[in-house]
Amino acid sequence: MKQLIYILLLLVSIGVNSESFMMNPYGRENAVLLNGKWNAIIDLYNSGEKVKFYENSKPKSKTEFN
Repeated sequence: MKQLIYILLLLVSIGVNSESFMMNPYGRENAVLLNGKWNAIIDLYNSGEKVKFYENSKPKSKTEFN
């Protein structure tokens, strides 16, 4: 029981301290804002994994899709 309490206290203290790292994101030199319109495709059947879309490769022939 004491171990569970110690683990919970540790997790809470880590969560409280992590907020201080994100206090001023605009004060950083190389900040990139991700606001705006995003285009996303939801891959319900994981077909992108078979084709390896994440590799961002170029088509090898005119008939091959990227």
